[in-house]
Amino acid sequence: MQNTLNSTLWNAPGETLRRWWKSPAIRIPVLIFVTARFLTLIIGVTAVQLGPVYNPYVSDKIFVESLEARQPSSFLAPLIDPWHRWDTGWYLKVAVKGYSADDGSVIFAPLYPALSAAVGVVVGDTLLGALIVSSIACLAFLLILYQLAQLETHSERVASTTLLALIAFPTAFYLLAGYTESPFLAFVAGTLLAARQRRWWIVTVLAALATLTRIQGSLLIFPIAWLAFVDTPRFWQGITWRERIRQSIPRLAAMGSGPLMALCFFGYLWLEKLGTVSAAYEKYWALEVRAPWESVIDVIGRIVAGHASATEIMGLVALVIIVVLAVASLRVLPFAYQCYMWPTLALILMRYYTPTLLNGTMRYVLDFFPIFITAAVFLARHPRWRLVWISVGVVLQLFMVFLFARWMWIA
Repeated sequence: MQNTLNSTLWNAPGETLRRWWKSPAIRIPVLIFVTARFLTLIIGVTAVQLGPVYNPYVSDKIFVESLEARQPSSFLAPLIDPWHRWDTGWYLKVAVKGYSADDGSVIFAPLYPALSAAVGVVVGDTLLGALIVSSIACLAFLLILYQLAQLETHSERVASTTLLALIAFPTAFYLLAGYTESPFLAFVAGTLLAARQRRWWIVTVLAALATLTRIQGSLLIFPIAWLAFVDTPRFWQGITWRERIRQSIPRLAAMGSGPLMALCFFGYLWLEKLGTVSAAYEKYWALEVRAPWESVIDVIGRIVAGHASATEIMGLVALVIIVVLAVASLRVLPFAYQCYMWPTLALILMRYYTPTLLNGTMRYVLDFFPIFITAAVFLARHPRWRLVWISVGVVLQLFMVFLFARWMWIA
């Protein structure tokens, strides 16, 4: 009997894992993540081995300081070196040196560098720590997005197609890079899922974490407010004022946690005399705050005049994709998703970067992840179009990873 008991206890974890693996909500996100992580690593390593790589910032102060976060003698260095590119250097710099008042680093919110530094202490390389954080967050995001898609469409097929449509998008490799894309989106998707389930204290925590990852997370106040008070008519009917007040407390906390974290971060910068985010954008990043339509009108003008760069043209294409699918989402998804997407779009378009208009918009398509649920509803019904979307997207993405690893600006 004792042997039987021991056998049962020993086999219990294995049985649990097998049961989890049988669930498409676990198996499909894991398989998609592993495939994407493997392919991008292979392409990145291959790209740097095909010839000398020109780093335009090799002597830049930020890049030099970010090297202090690295262990170049590590046996893993060849695998992770191709990911030490562009903004990743800024996150590494903040992770090992903190913020400075004279370099514009204050535009980067603190949570991702802090997590990268913490994991970096354990693994011995902060870049590796950043990639581990991004990889775990990417997997978490895919798991949550599957649940969201299934919740909104009641279809496992659409949920699976949503993940494939997103991970095949040409700039989706940023979810695996040393950037804030995956942790931010994991927190945002988690916030929306928890809000749809009316788990307000979880919403409070996740919205705060999203804002500490990117200040734009404070915009979650709009979908949270809609789901907390507007989308719940029973909250206003059939309950006493005392009960209404009791239920309002966690809902108001969920609404306010993001803006509160933004204010705390701004307050920290003020107390430490590090300047303001807006001033840093203007002084160090040549970026102004303007009306959302100005960048769109001006980039169209540049295209018509024949002066637009390839990045600006692709940025406009990305913007069209966002707007078309966001409008189409009105027929597919609850209105709460519109409360997230349109304020986010307005904020992104207010960033007027004179050298390259709509700079980064190709990457920001990922921020509008609900549109991939809408796209998946169509693609799930049309297998040929699904095959075209995935195959063309994957080819373009791997090409972009190749260019990214060779220090070419992508998004």
